[in-house]
Amino acid sequence: SLRQLLNALASLLGGPAGHVAVQDTADARSLPALSKAVKRMWFDSSLNVVWSSEQQKQWLAQLLLISKGAREEALSYYAAGLLLCDCLKCVAGYIYPHVGMEPDPAWCQSLDSVQTALDRDFREDLQYLPADHLCGSKRDGLLSTNRLPAMFRRMFDLEGHRLTTAQKAGLGVAMVMPGSGMLAAGGIGTALLVKMARKSGQSGEEKFDQLVQTCLQEAGLEVKRKQHPIEVTYLPGLIEGGPPRIKVTAQSREALISAVPVGSLGTDGVRTACLEQGEKCQLRPRDA
Repeated sequence: SLRQLLNALASLLGGPAGHVAVQDTADARSLPALSKAVKRMWFDSSLNVVWSSEQQKQWLAQLLLISKGAREEALSYYAAGLLLCDCLKCVAGYIYPHVGMEPDPAWCQSLDSVQTALDRDFREDLQYLPADHLCGSKRDGLLSTNRLPAMFRRMFDLEGHRLTTAQKAGLGVAMVMPGSGMLAAGGIGTALLVKMARKSGQSGEEKFDQLVQTCLQEAGLEVKRKQHPIEVTYLPGLIEGGPPRIKVTAQSREALISAVPVGSLGTDGVRTACLEQGEKCQLRPRDA
């Protein structure tokens, strides 16, 4: 399956980016969730191979089309599967040289088999399934985004999103607090009406072309974020100098939740870091 192939690729990459991708892959139950795991693995890694910005932009736009097409209900499971196969094949061509290996023939053959099965054996059936159709027999936790209706997951882009402890607590309160469910449903209903009004008058082809252009624009921004990190320097204040150590985080405007991670003074080396006075770091904001 695509989940097993991505897990093998992430294990080969190793490092923090590979380890997080392995965990993301294990929790993923849909093609958009897998595509987000691939995107995070790409963003968090530094491949020591030649991969031009324009090539990365085109590849990333195709990857983004999976999740965005699913949200807009403009992509079938069949199309999303073929896109993800192509994206995996492309990124594998850079990960294997990065670790000093030739592409594994067995891995490539397995990916080709999945692609052939999609295109030859299940093409007719999968064209009628939505791109974000949940698969697998994995048992989800009681407070998991996978237990939400597809409409909710699409509206808030929750595919592949793991809830933190604080978010689970908030969701649990909302589930048992009288009236909170009706309030949330009312807000979602209003958002759906606005979304439907914006879509009215657009043909399917126009909608898809606009979606492709949006993915290309967002891919260009993501490549710039990856290649041009933000440099942060912690300078002591004029009065009392300030705390000896601080935690800083960089968030994109499109992030689902914009907040400084609480808890220990740990760092992921990508968008969160801990600085002592006089130290500096480079952060790369990423979205959900």
